[in-house]
Amino acid sequence: MATLFLDEVDSTSQQLQTKLLRVLQDRQIRRMGDSHRISVSVADDRKHPMSSFKLKSKTGGFREDLYYRLAVIPIEIPPLRKRLEDVPLL
Repeated sequence: MATLFLDEVDSTSQQLQTKLLRVLQDRQIRRMGDSHRISVSVADDRKHPMSSFKLKSKTGGFREDLYYRLAVIPIEIPPLRKRLEDVPLL
């Protein structure tokens, strides 16, 4: 299984958002020129809070169904400076 890392999803075109939604639903991709599918897990870089995605979905710049697919289980991880007890483990 491969990991698909998504970055700057909120600035992608509507056409690409449709394709990303399909990947999130199927959890599979097919490389260009390849004939078989690869199972993937999905990770994204949340530089922006999910509220900005929701705002963009309401104004038509971001697919609302893709927003809900990405926001299934939001996990907030505080920065390391707020988790000093984790430094020795890292």
